Amino acid sequence: LLGPVFAIYRPITAIISAIITGLLVSTIKKEDIKLTKDSKDKVKSCCSSKQKPEPAPVKTSCCDSKKTVNKSENFLSKTISGIHYAATKLIDDIIIWLLVGLIFATLIKTFLPESFLLSYGSGLGAMLVMIAISIPMYICATASTPVAAGFILAGISPGTALVFMMAGPATNISTLGVIKNEMGSGVLIRYLFGISLSAIGFGLLLDSGLAFFNVNIVQQMQHSHELLPFWFGLSCAGLIAVLSIKPLRKLVL
Repeated sequence: LLGPVFAIYRPITAIISAIITGLLVSTIKKEDIKLTKDSKDKVKSCCSSKQKPEPAPVKTSCCDSKKTVNKSENFLSKTISGIHYAATKLIDDIIIWLLVGLIFATLIKTFLPESFLLSYGSGLGAMLVMIAISIPMYICATASTPVAAGFILAGISPGTALVFMMAGPATNISTLGVIKNEMGSGVLIRYLFGISLSAIGFGLLLDSGLAFFNVNIVQQMQHSHELLPFWFGLSCAGLIAVLSIKPLRKLVL
């Protein structure tokens, strides 16, 4: 949806931002983290010195018949199991959010005036607005991708869209409430600061890098279908559609 630059840049920035946020949170001493009563009870129960006795090891006879598993058969069975998981549970987990994201992206592209987004489409101010919008929003990484594509096509800069893609899935109202209740305000402030700082920093870096190397993300998005043959892309879209509809999927699997 967003071209090869985003496909490489986004996961790298996600990993680095997670490390930066973790390092910021680690500056708080453990004794300064205020745990709630329920959290303390959980810690005490986990750290209790009373442990259940381990079950006695089962003695096996040296003459037991054990079939040696062929490595190639083991690899084949794991591969088939992985493909079955991807075609069933994984599809079920992401398809609704992907559909939601595509619908929102369509609405943004269709009804949001391009002039409005262009007036706030780039720079630090636009990224701060995007942070304010995305932090309380409940949206997963799957749904945020087509929404970000809609933002870019409607006129905002790729760096501003990246801010939405990084901050939106990482935070929402319920997550912030849990962190505040379980770990205290200090952790919450550092968590938000780390995510916001990383998102804005990598967003500005992306915009400046694209301008320096004269890379047009919109052009990549519009012509990304040329990376693969048309029949292959159409076949993949049809396969995803079939796997997403459970009655049809049962016929295939």
